[in-house]
Amino acid sequence: MGVKFENLAVSHNPPIVELFDLNQYLIGFPTEDYKKDQFIYQSQSTTENIYFIKSGSIITGNYCEDGELVINSILFKDQIFGEQGLVGTRNRVEFAQAKERTSVFVVPLAQLRKQILENGPLGLAINQLVLKKLMRIENKWKSQITDYARTRVIDFIIHLVSNNGRRVGFEWTIDNFFPHREVASMVGSSRQTVTVTLNELRNKNLIYFDRKRLIVRDMEKLEKEKF
Repeated sequence: MGVKFENLAVSHNPPIVELFDLNQYLIGFPTEDYKKDQFIYQSQSTTENIYFIKSGSIITGNYCEDGELVINSILFKDQIFGEQGLVGTRNRVEFAQAKERTSVFVVPLAQLRKQILENGPLGLAINQLVLKKLMRIENKWKSQITDYARTRVIDFIIHLVSNNGRRVGFEWTIDNFFPHREVASMVGSSRQTVTVTLNELRNKNLIYFDRKRLIVRDMEKLEKEKF
């Protein structure tokens, strides 16, 4: 009698792994609210907590010996920061500051480390957030080497719109726009270059800005200004 191989067949396809619901996980932790320009933590503070942005935006950075501000990253909803403790760092090497009204989930470092060891999908989800953050920082430094300063300013505006823009008709509004000094730090340029570029784009009626907001009038035309 012939063997019915279909009954003995073994699938070589790996099992489908369900994505970890990080938002559902974070609901179990307390949140803290911060006002615009309020610090979440300062450099050299202890790494006892890790943070996930529930709403708003934050910057991380350092101050040089001469007092010059260096902004390392700008982060938005669903992104992680303060994660250095996961690799054993006991003190912060940067500050974190809210750039608008911001709410964050606060997760104790010891608890998260323990749960990562016990829960593979959670560990994978955290790793993906950290790797995406590192890739954004890497792309930022590459851009400073290969792109003109004007292009970096335009890319920064587009990045803000993509992550934190509010659509109003055919236009995009960015509330709580950054001071030119901070934009310069984030794109690796001078304050004067940032001001000249923004004024040029405003004169072309592609953007409008004041101390409180920036409006992009036509994203498609702004994209073409990079070239």
